[in-house]
Amino acid sequence: MDPRISKIVENAHLDQVKRCAAAAANGDVEAQTIFDSIGENPTQEQVNDAMPRIRLWQRQARPATSVQWGRNDHHDRYGEAVTNQYLHRAGLISRSRLTDDAEELALESLPRIARNYLSFSGNQPGPHGRPMDDITRALGSSDFSNLLSNIASKSVIAGWQTNTESWQYWCRQGTCLNYQTFSRPLAPELPTPPEVPENSETPMADYSSLTDSAETDSVSRYAEIIPISDQALANDDPDQNLTLSMAAAGRAAARLVGNLAVSVLTTNGNLSDGVALFEDTNHGNLVGSGSGGAPSTATLNALAAKLAIQAGVNGEVLGIRPRYLITPVALESTSKVLLSSMLGVSPMDDLQVVSDPRLDASSITGWYMAADP
Repeated sequence: MDPRISKIVENAHLDQVKRCAAAAANGDVEAQTIFDSIGENPTQEQVNDAMPRIRLWQRQARPATSVQWGRNDHHDRYGEAVTNQYLHRAGLISRSRLTDDAEELALESLPRIARNYLSFSGNQPGPHGRPMDDITRALGSSDFSNLLSNIASKSVIAGWQTNTESWQYWCRQGTCLNYQTFSRPLAPELPTPPEVPENSETPMADYSSLTDSAETDSVSRYAEIIPISDQALANDDPDQNLTLSMAAAGRAAARLVGNLAVSVLTTNGNLSDGVALFEDTNHGNLVGSGSGGAPSTATLNALAAKLAIQAGVNGEVLGIRPRYLITPVALESTSKVLLSSMLGVSPMDDLQVVSDPRLDASSITGWYMAADP
């Protein structure tokens, strides 16, 4: 492959580049001019500069069988293309995920899209130059409203996914059907099975000894209405439109879940037995921080030992192994250096450091150890 093509492939939809490259190889003068203009060893800037020319060439070279958006069977496809284009404009998806249909709509404004939806539904758009009228009338169409709802929903999800939260490593996720208080039982255990002598009958398990315990909890609802004015939609304002606003809402929701998860660690509330979550006498899961608070070989070993001998509800030793070392950012580098020094000489080789800045706000010396959820 031409090295210029391989460089462009890194920054554009592969199909676009293949078509332009094939045309250049077959004698298309404009396509060949595009590749000649970027030189043998293009810089990133030259590659970026070439992409508008490739997209323009594609639109000019597109055959007459190009999508006719007014056809009824293309309405869903048009909506998908608009959604894809708007997510790309807001920076929520990369250029490589931009579809060819969406490329056709690169210069399409939201008022223009509203006019198209009015036409799709058999309504005559208003005179040009009155975008707010078109937006308002199109909002009365379920198709246009559903389009905006779809863009908003996908923007929220994209915003949510941009936030990497520490709780995703060390928390187990469950489900709840309503807002009522519910019990989350721990896995019940049977006592260790007895030895069966030779020629003796194997006894039936005594399920009356089956015990379990549970913690209670409930689901809370967090919500707010985010207004988006007709004027912002009509202006197609990139700073106020629904993609960026909804993406910000998704990031805020992700931060909220992170706040709630980390607060379980930092507040150290009581469990159903009336004892704090982290407490040494009854729960056996707390060690002194040591000098300076940073993890050390001694404190890691001490806490790992406490984790290993945690007992189930029947007093059985569970042998839990640590998987995550949860630290404030202030201790992240120190912790990683410590674990690197222990590689090959410690049974905790797979221990992974996960830091969270919320812990710094509570204490720059407190750290936690967790098993794989």
